[in-house]
Amino acid sequence: MRWLFWTTAFVAAGCNLFMDDIQLGVKDAGTDADTDTDSDADTDTDTDTDTDTDTDTDSDTDTDTDSDSDTDSDTDTDTDSDSDTDTDTDTDTDTDAACTGSGVWYDAASDLCWEESPSTALMNLADAEEHCDGVSAGGYDDWRVPDIDELRSFVRECDLTDTDGSCGVHNGSLSDAWATDCDGCTAWGGPGISGCYWPAEVSGTCSFRTWSVSLVPDAYGYGWILAFPTALIDMQYVTDVSVTYTRCVRDAV
Repeated sequence: MRWLFWTTAFVAAGCNLFMDDIQLGVKDAGTDADTDTDSDADTDTDTDTDTDTDTDTDSDTDTDTDSDSDTDSDTDTDTDSDSDTDTDTDTDTDTDAACTGSGVWYDAASDLCWEESPSTALMNLADAEEHCDGVSAGGYDDWRVPDIDELRSFVRECDLTDTDGSCGVHNGSLSDAWATDCDGCTAWGGPGISGCYWPAEVSGTCSFRTWSVSLVPDAYGYGWILAFPTALIDMQYVTDVSVTYTRCVRDAV
């Protein structure tokens, strides 16, 4: 019981002390005035004004004014003067290798070989063919009676009946090919001996007509002849022996 007494006394004493503290606290409320006047005013005004203005005004103007003017004026002047003088000592004459010898004449215009002088014997066409077959002038044995075109190639200076003349008669022509152009030119006006219309280089007489071997297909028994006193072309009866000569021809080959 003793512990209880002491406990009680201890509690009672404690209470008294507590009450005294309260009263003291009340009394102190009037005289303790703690006034804290700490004013922390943070007025840090951080104003970051970045006015970095990067203005790139790069105006690079590349002006290439390269004016390359290539004026190549290469003047090559070749003055090569080759003087080649060919001196041909060949003498060209109106003589083919296949038309030489005594009694023959070569016509370069027609490439034909002619008797230099005609036969003056009057003969019909059959006689004329036999005559030419036996001629051996110049050593050749292939002589023949010429056709009418070959006779026309023998005409000189009568532009109506020469090779290119307007007379229409040719080897194989019909009778209607004959026209006034075939009458020839002025009598005895040619360049040949006595005015014959044949080459001046040949001899003989042209008093009569000359046979051709060309027949007239639509005129039975007639053949074409050429009279060199006028260069006339006409028809002649093939058996007539009164007015016709013969001049033989051969190819100059």
